[in-house]
Amino acid sequence: MIEAFIFDVGGVLLVPHAETIGAALGMDVDPARAEEAHYHGTRALDAAEDAHTERLAYLNAYVESLGVSAADRPAVIPTLQALFSASNLELWRQPVRGSVQALRRLANGPRKLAIVSNADGTVEEQLKRGEICQVGDGLGVPVLAIIDSTVVGIAKPAAEIFRHALEPLGVEPERAAYIGDTQRYDVAGARAAGLQPIHFDPYSLCPAQDDHAHIASLDELERMAMFSERIELRGHIIDSYVLPQIMDDVMDRGGEFVIEQIDVGRRKNEPSYALILISAPTREQLDLLLDRAQRIGATSDLIEQVQLEPAPDDGVFPEGFYSTTNLDTEVRLKGQWVGVEWPEMDCAIAVDPSRERAWTVALSDIQAGELVVIGHEGVKVTPLERPREQPPVFAFMGSNVSSEKPKVLLVHEIAERLRAIRSQGGRVVLVGGPVLVHTGSRDLVAALIREGYVNVLFGGNGLATHDIEVAMFGTSLGVSLEEGVPQEGGHEHHLRAINRVRGAGSIAHAVEQGLIKDGIMHACVTSGASYILAGSIRDDGPLPDVVTDTLEAQRLMRAEVRRGVDLVLVLSSMLHGIATGNLLSASVTTVCVDINPAVVTKLADRGSFQAIGLVMDVEGFLRELCLALGVAT
Repeated sequence: MIEAFIFDVGGVLLVPHAETIGAALGMDVDPARAEEAHYHGTRALDAAEDAHTERLAYLNAYVESLGVSAADRPAVIPTLQALFSASNLELWRQPVRGSVQALRRLANGPRKLAIVSNADGTVEEQLKRGEICQVGDGLGVPVLAIIDSTVVGIAKPAAEIFRHALEPLGVEPERAAYIGDTQRYDVAGARAAGLQPIHFDPYSLCPAQDDHAHIASLDELERMAMFSERIELRGHIIDSYVLPQIMDDVMDRGGEFVIEQIDVGRRKNEPSYALILISAPTREQLDLLLDRAQRIGATSDLIEQVQLEPAPDDGVFPEGFYSTTNLDTEVRLKGQWVGVEWPEMDCAIAVDPSRERAWTVALSDIQAGELVVIGHEGVKVTPLERPREQPPVFAFMGSNVSSEKPKVLLVHEIAERLRAIRSQGGRVVLVGGPVLVHTGSRDLVAALIREGYVNVLFGGNGLATHDIEVAMFGTSLGVSLEEGVPQEGGHEHHLRAINRVRGAGSIAHAVEQGLIKDGIMHACVTSGASYILAGSIRDDGPLPDVVTDTLEAQRLMRAEVRRGVDLVLVLSSMLHGIATGNLLSASVTTVCVDINPAVVTKLADRGSFQAIGLVMDVEGFLRELCLALGVAT
């Protein structure tokens, strides 16, 4: 990446002065024609056999371009030889059109600037007089160094002269570019010093166009001055919106992109490919754009080994750690792509190189000394693609959240998925809130658990407490579910239920002792379904099974998810639903049901084509689902 520009003077910033040339030749010389004549001269200079004949070759081509006839050239060449051998101060003082203005614009950017010129010891004064540039403050552009070959005793194409500029610039040679107008001195010298040569060639006269970089004006350096890297996209990048998303993100954040290659799949199952050059004015901005592109599936066209640093302490990631998405991810280890186990958002990636293993790790679980991925080099994310084959109702319902969409077809499709998962020995997680009990849906949920359609229950103290309250007292929040009216002393029922379970020692013991004879928790215990009840600061009691340490509850939920999940039902529980969603891979189908559209939108919007939102009463959803499954309640 270019961090500094070093400029030649003659032919880049200044050319021989038209009036001075005209006076010596006894003719009027147009400034634009005099400028062009210089480049015809340098073309001839580069083609000359050796240094002894190059000056004569330059002058012959120069005057020919000015229109001096072949017959008159022998008479004027000696005059020009004397003029070009005199002080540069009087001859080289015509600015190249647009160059000084472009230099000023470049000075406002992040690149460092310097001058290296084969001159007669006067170049610093020349540039200062012309208000072009100087070292430090002045009327021209501030540069960090002006190197004159006569002053330092070394001339181009010797590599040593460039090192005089690199030291004050503080950059490595490969991070600097030299802009000059000759192949013989500038391109060859820059290459010898390890710099990137850029040939200033306004009229495209150089015969070696494919040998090195060329520019027609310094304005082109503004584009070259941007930090750039190439990314690759593979897969169904158009209909999964990966390509347009990256394009929008780059433009919205002040970057630029060029699609250098794109091959679009011609059939539904054929993948596409795109090679994109992303540019930004600063390294930090480019890193941000690359990071965002990488998170949705872009990879660098240069495959690099993943960078690792040890965690400095328990519960502390190293600075610059890679923050994960919920997409399938791989890291580059020992020349191979290694899959990251358990994709989960907002984690880091821990790596054991000796075992060629990588996995996501939460901030609270990282141990001091564990190796953690730094930056995005050597990390590859596979974007989640729109399924090639999908029931039309799923494609329709997954497009956005609305209370006006037909629900029955989708509920029946969910029922078919549940049947398939059960038959294949898969696992379904139900995340529920106390609304399941308040709305009279507990028997429906319990039936799904008993029939093996739900294998894991995530909830809180409220769900379990009110479910048990119904089992013991027939009320939820003190309201009779049969009569729909508050019961005398009903406000105490949930506390009495908690107290009885605490006396039994656990929910399972209360079931065994006959204290809990039906409901959701009874079905979990008797059917062998796992359940995790995560506590909160507002809980009464709580029940003995409630995990009051939120980090421990998160670990237990994460462990259940990592055992494998095929589908998640989030039913009227925003708090536990969001917590569960954060633990899931984007490939897990998630069905969110709530009467509040805002809750459904929040839960369903996980950047996944597998998230489906239903705005409807949860009791109606469960009743229709049980009917479609043929589950008796």
